[in-house]
Amino acid sequence: KLIHTSEKQIQRGILSNGLKYAIYPVDTRDDRIYATLNIDFGDEKSLFNQAQTIEFMTYLLLRGSEKYNLQDIMDKSIELDGKAVTHNTRNSISINISAKKENFAEYFQFIVDVIKNPSFDQKEFDLLKSQSLQNLDRPYTEPDVVTELTLSKLIEQYEEGDLRYHFDPDLVKRQVQKITNDDVKALYKKFFAMNNAQVAITGQVQDINALQLVENNFINWNNTEKFAPVLPRYEA
Repeated sequence: KLIHTSEKQIQRGILSNGLKYAIYPVDTRDDRIYATLNIDFGDEKSLFNQAQTIEFMTYLLLRGSEKYNLQDIMDKSIELDGKAVTHNTRNSISINISAKKENFAEYFQFIVDVIKNPSFDQKEFDLLKSQSLQNLDRPYTEPDVVTELTLSKLIEQYEEGDLRYHFDPDLVKRQVQKITNDDVKALYKKFFAMNNAQVAITGQVQDINALQLVENNFINWNNTEKFAPVLPRYEA
């Protein structure tokens, strides 16, 4: 009964470009509003050998834009008591955004502006590449790690380069060594759009026009690239 009542309160819909939204007004103990933006893109063929490029793009999205450098983004987050983090799973990127209810609309708009115009700063890219190679440059001799890597290799069903291929330190190291910042920019330019995205906003949204916020930021952000989820195939 409670689930049914809550479901009736959720405002759902699809924008003309295909983005799906869900807005759920509910009181939160911390007086914050939360949003999750999921961006789906590409398919197993168009993103073959792109796993590490996607990882780099995901991380660098919030490290600077054409108008704001990293320090600006950090300062704005402190000023508005906001938080934004990114992570990715295969061909999907999630961005979690939260702020105090009185600051949410401004902070949400700010973060969207950043991800619409990322700078992919060369210094940030070089630092990420260096740190990634440093983290990979270890022996991987712990018994539990060796066991996991060995089992993953034994039951592997995808070819090397597939987004679902198991974690192989040597392969990842080779891929990271080859990545350039231009590769990251090209991936973003080709695939990053909102026509295969979903956004959910929850919290005390009564004082903001959440739907208008979604429409203003996303309705004209499209591309024509094919999307199909890259999902694990079950094999007995």
